[in-house]
Amino acid sequence: MGQVMEVQSVSGSTVSFSTPFHIDFLTAFAAQLVRFSDQDNGPVVPSVKYAGVEDLYLFGGSGGQGNIWLANAAYSWIKNIESDFQDGPSVAIDASFRSILRDSYVHTTQTPYPGGGGYGISFSYYSADNLVENNIVWNMNKVMVMRASGGGNVIGYNYMEDGWIGNYTGWVETGLNASHMTTPHYELFEGNQSFNFDGDNTWGNAVYITVFRNNLTGKRRSIAPLVLTDQDNRRAIGLMEGHWWYSFVGNVLGTPDEDPLTSLGEVYDASFPWTATGIWRLGYNPENWNAAADPKVLSTVIREGNFDYATNLVHWSSAAQTIPASLYLSGKPAFFGSNPWPWVDPTGATKVSTLPARARFDAMPEH
Repeated sequence: MGQVMEVQSVSGSTVSFSTPFHIDFLTAFAAQLVRFSDQDNGPVVPSVKYAGVEDLYLFGGSGGQGNIWLANAAYSWIKNIESDFQDGPSVAIDASFRSILRDSYVHTTQTPYPGGGGYGISFSYYSADNLVENNIVWNMNKVMVMRASGGGNVIGYNYMEDGWIGNYTGWVETGLNASHMTTPHYELFEGNQSFNFDGDNTWGNAVYITVFRNNLTGKRRSIAPLVLTDQDNRRAIGLMEGHWWYSFVGNVLGTPDEDPLTSLGEVYDASFPWTATGIWRLGYNPENWNAAADPKVLSTVIREGNFDYATNLVHWSSAAQTIPASLYLSGKPAFFGSNPWPWVDPTGATKVSTLPARARFDAMPEH
């Protein structure tokens, strides 16, 4: 667990940073302050600052290196790119600070298999306080991963669809997530649309993640040429064992056309023994379906103000609350134009309006 930070000043043995710690790092657990190198025990490599990549098409990155890599960067950006047919992370953000990926189209991996070759967007090496906003990610093994990310990252108003496994098209992959390496913490997911949110238990857990005003449909669209069947592990929200202190607030879950007998709306909570298909699947282990739910997942999760199409209700643990419009924006973002915002409104008459990233994707003549 770690966090990329910017040193503001050094006075004697006191180091001050430009941002706060997102989580406590305990000296009892050998917490340490290090600077980055490009080799083991090598010289310090200064960060790249104020550098950008814009209006670029990338195709066919191979050898597990992906298409575009933002590494040891600060205050940098990737804007309006198209990243296509990669092996490795299509867009990687590693050891980076206060950088931005926005307005881009990331799609169509050449390796839709577990093992790292088919990630859409990848955070790694404690990247912290970055923004991923108004992007499209489609046709990947995992649409995104946060592999030991450093907290304070915002995943906002993106459309992420059709994550799949090349030799198991019926298995519903993890959609939005802060997972796939130990221990992402204090990350925000706001205003996105995806087929699900989950936290996988591969190489560790995640803690203190907030999922706010997202539309999580519980089903993949399986857009041509894909043929995906959603036979196994279908859910709108899941958390595998070890994922603790999550907050889910103000989300809209499922779709209006659910068939309560055959599809996602069968039950609200798909709990142990895991035979039902439901909106929620909390505390499970997909490698051991005989295991009961992780009790700490159940005791630490916060679920407030979420609407779902299984019960057609907004669920509160006590009295209803006013849900803020945003947790990181002071007002409607310009890219929404004349479209309503917030576009996800669990307590309103219209639950889901227009997400600009989804509208851009649907308007494409082909994918």
